[in-house]
Amino acid sequence: MAAAPAFAQQGKIDGADTAWMIVATAIVLMMTIPGLALFYAGMVRKKNVLATLAQSLAATALVSILWVTFGYSLAFTGDGAWLGSTDRLFLRGLEMNSISPLAKSIPEALFMLYQMTFAIITVALVAYRNRYSGRRNLFLRLPDRQAHLQVR
Repeated sequence: MAAAPAFAQQGKIDGADTAWMIVATAIVLMMTIPGLALFYAGMVRKKNVLATLAQSLAATALVSILWVTFGYSLAFTGDGAWLGSTDRLFLRGLEMNSISPLAKSIPEALFMLYQMTFAIITVALVAYRNRYSGRRNLFLRLPDRQAHLQVR
């Protein structure tokens, strides 16, 4: 007797999965903004701490905008071998109750945010590694000394 083929089932949003993914998204974001920023700020001289913290916030802002604009669409939609499609460019068509075929038990908006946090921490790690290994940082050039923010 032959087994029946397994067809893709329509996803249903699960409350427990959604709650866990919200917590996991917050944890990954906390690894970037305060975690990575304070870790690398502790490795520099006192005068460079503000620039180091600002670089973490700038990486978060820049990558968030790029991810929402086209990153999510190119990474997680379409059938391309290397790049996806532009179906979700600027998150077009993304609704709060829509479900991604890649994560069938959570809202697609939450899946997009979760993946965005990993894009953020990846860019921040590479930028810090380049900055503090003696290489020139091509990601974001911030002055090491903030002359206009002198504390007296």
